[in-house]
Amino acid sequence: AVVYALFLRGTANGFAYLPIMLLAAVASVSTVFSFFHCACYRKFMGCTNGMMVGMTMGMVPGLMAGAILGATNGMFVGSVTGMLFGMGLGYKLGKCCGVMGAMEGLMAGLMAGTMGAMLSVMMLRDNLMAFLFLLFASGAVILFGLSYMLYREQGAAPAQGWSANFPKFFFYALLLFILFMSMAFLGPKSTLVYP
Repeated sequence: AVVYALFLRGTANGFAYLPIMLLAAVASVSTVFSFFHCACYRKFMGCTNGMMVGMTMGMVPGLMAGAILGATNGMFVGSVTGMLFGMGLGYKLGKCCGVMGAMEGLMAGLMAGTMGAMLSVMMLRDNLMAFLFLLFASGAVILFGLSYMLYREQGAAPAQGWSANFPKFFFYALLLFILFMSMAFLGPKSTLVYP
């Protein structure tokens, strides 16, 4: 709301960016929440759970980042950014169970980053926003489901590891949102992009 009021309200396409900003907020909050929660279990995670964490944290955030930036900037920027973002998160959390989890995170980020951008670019002339809202709602449910899986499999989050208090959580979510929006507004754009 602050970004819209300060920077976009008077611009020609300012109102059209509101759905993108909402999607970026959903992506930021759900990604940061899941990252901090999964990181609490790193020292205690078995191979199966570690592979699931690496795959999910590579796939869903990479898909979300690729979809946002593919829509606003085009296939190249969306693919590269989504791929690097997903691979980074997937590797960081998947490596807790060794090479297998790290590879799972890297492969998931690679596939999802490019797929998110490709889906957005393919649907620019169709119901893109309706699809993105369904995609991001599904992604948020999957990320929160990952946290629930860890809670069911391994109990309450251990005290050691990453503890996220609210200011820390808010700061990282806001920082991720600002990065998404900076890329969307200021990054290089291809010929056909939203809006």
